[in-house]
Amino acid sequence: MNNKMANVGLPGCAILQKAGLFFWRKGLAFRENLIRELIIENYHRFLLRRPAPSEVEYWLETYFEGTPLQDIAQAMQASKEHQILKNKILQNKIGLLHIPKTGGSALRDWLSIFIPHDRIFIYGSSDNSLLPQACLLAGHPDLAWLKAQGCTHIFCLLRNPIKRIISLYRYARSAVSGWPLHDPVKKLTFEEWLQPPEPEVRSHFDNYYLSAVGLPRPQNHGDSWSEDLCRSAVNAYLNLEAVGFIDNLPDFYARVAATLQINPPIQIPCKNTAKVNSSSDSEYPKKPFITPVLRELLERATRYDRVIFERILQIKELPT
Repeated sequence: MNNKMANVGLPGCAILQKAGLFFWRKGLAFRENLIRELIIENYHRFLLRRPAPSEVEYWLETYFEGTPLQDIAQAMQASKEHQILKNKILQNKIGLLHIPKTGGSALRDWLSIFIPHDRIFIYGSSDNSLLPQACLLAGHPDLAWLKAQGCTHIFCLLRNPIKRIISLYRYARSAVSGWPLHDPVKKLTFEEWLQPPEPEVRSHFDNYYLSAVGLPRPQNHGDSWSEDLCRSAVNAYLNLEAVGFIDNLPDFYARVAATLQINPPIQIPCKNTAKVNSSSDSEYPKKPFITPVLRELLERATRYDRVIFERILQIKELPT
C-alpha cells in the first residue's frame, strides 16, 4: 500500500522538477531582458544614441561575469564618446529661462548629465562663487539677469497659461513645507488663491510671461491693453535660441540639441516634480472644476500671457 502511494507520487515530483526548471529559465530570461533594457537605456542617457547589438551583448556578458550595472554606467560616463559630448556642451554658457511648471526641471536634469555639479549655478540657492565658472544657469531668473551673465544660449519652454496656473496651484499645495508658495497656499481654495492680497504670491502667476522677460506687468487688471507691451514680449521669446512648448517636447529638444551640436535625447525627459518634492504633510489636490467665476479669474490673471502664448505658438507651428 505504501509502495503504491510512493509510486503514485513519483510522476508528480518529475512534473514539479520540470515546472521548477521552466520557471527558473523564465526568470533567467526575464532578468536578461531587464538587464538588456537597462544597458540600452544607459546608451540613450550617456551617449545619446542607440547601441549596436554587439555592444549590448558585450555589456550583457560583462554583467553576467560579475560587473555591477553601476560600474557599466560609470564606464559609459568615462568613455571618450561621452567626454566628446561633455566638451561640446561645456564650450557654452547655457541659460534656462525657466517658467515654473513648464518642464524646465526635466530640461535642467538632462543637461546636468553632461555638466559637472560645480559648473551648474542655481539662481537663488547656489553659492555666488560658482557663477564665474558656471556652464549652466538654472533656477528661475529673468531674461535680463541671464543676459547680464553673458549666456551664449538661452532656452525656454512655454505652456498654456491657464493649465500652467492650475498645475502651479496643485504643486504649491503638494510641495514640501518651506517652499515659497506652500505655506501661504496650503489652506486656500483655488478661488481664494487666485485673488490673494500677498503680491509675492501673485507674482508667481499673474501675467508671468511678461515679468519673465523683464517687462512690467499691469498694476491693475482694469488697465488698458498695451499692444506694444505684448509685441515686445513676443519678440523677446522669439529671439531666444530655442523656445518651445510642453505639448511638443520632441521638437523643442531637437532645437536645443542642434544649438549645442549634439544628438537629441532618444527618450524625451519628463519629470513629475509634484511627486519628487512632496512630503507627508502635503496634499496634492485634484484638478479644480472650472466654474464661470474661476474662468473669469484665470482669464484676468493670464490676460497678456494667453495672447503671448498663442502668437508664439502660431509663429512656431507655421510650416517652413
